[in-house]
Amino acid sequence: MISITEALRHPERAASRLVDEKLVFGLRDVKVVGADPQAAVFELVLDPWAPMAAEGYPREVLVVLINRSGDAYAMPRGDVGRHWKHRFPDVVLRECTPPCLGQLCLYYPDDPREFRWEGSDGLEAFVTMAHRHLMAEEYWRRSGERCWPAPDAPHGRSSKP
Repeated sequence: MISITEALRHPERAASRLVDEKLVFGLRDVKVVGADPQAAVFELVLDPWAPMAAEGYPREVLVVLINRSGDAYAMPRGDVGRHWKHRFPDVVLRECTPPCLGQLCLYYPDDPREFRWEGSDGLEAFVTMAHRHLMAEEYWRRSGERCWPAPDAPHGRSSKP
């Protein structure tokens, strides 16, 4: 597992491990596009899973930002005209060139533990979650924006105390 600490201290090594050790299925390439003691920014190229590739799903480019507090963000790059079901507005890393399309909503912080990522899960688990999300978004677009391919976790704050 690549810890968040390792990814922050040695981002180039973390990027190499992700690719060389084949830690994420479909990961074609990773490069470090920014790093300092507080954060690391990676750009990943992800191939669609084999059944989706046969259906013409696109290769995705994803920017992943991790910071010292253990937070991680995934922002796709690509056609700004694509619709997204679970994506925040373009607020994180707006200065990306080409622009990032806004942070993916991979989970809600109040979701049950089995539905969300935490820093202790490691970098490859986060990238895998983001990759799965990208495949789900394309499925949703191709279904006429009618069908999310897995149970859709409720989002928002619970009314329970």
